[in-house]
Amino acid sequence: MFGTIRAVFTLTIQEKGLKVPNAFCSYLSCASRMQVKRASISPEDIKRVQKICLDMADERRLLVALISDTGMRLSEALGLIWDDIYLDHEYPHISLTPHPWRPLKTSGSKRLIPLVGAAYEAVKIMHRQRTTPFLFNSYTDANGCNGNSCSAALNKWLKQHVPEL
Repeated sequence: MFGTIRAVFTLTIQEKGLKVPNAFCSYLSCASRMQVKRASISPEDIKRVQKICLDMADERRLLVALISDTGMRLSEALGLIWDDIYLDHEYPHISLTPHPWRPLKTSGSKRLIPLVGAAYEAVKIMHRQRTTPFLFNSYTDANGCNGNSCSAALNKWLKQHVPEL
């Protein structure tokens, strides 16, 4: 809300040619400095969680393994279809493109993502188990992706395995 208020005041000051400071700019600077940074997950915890995910090999855990080594946003991964995956390429990768059921956040989000480590192993497991064109058919269909319920379920599970979350 403050970002909107700041923008309205900035525009008004500019349009009216006023020589006054925007009081909301300094407030936002203080507010952003007071924000608590989220703690990073240690590399050891990441490797441990990845192993658990690959051992369990269900849809949710394979999703965690996939995003842990690709840097994809949750919604980007949820919207993948098998036509986006290139396992037989010299360099296995994902071609991340927009779809009607899942647009990308920005035009710059369209990219090729190498499949390495736990992400590569997760996709290979999912490939053997596939039954639909969607990688994550519990959360995605031709009508859209349900990232909110997926995020809640994953966070609940991850808190059991990574106490700092």
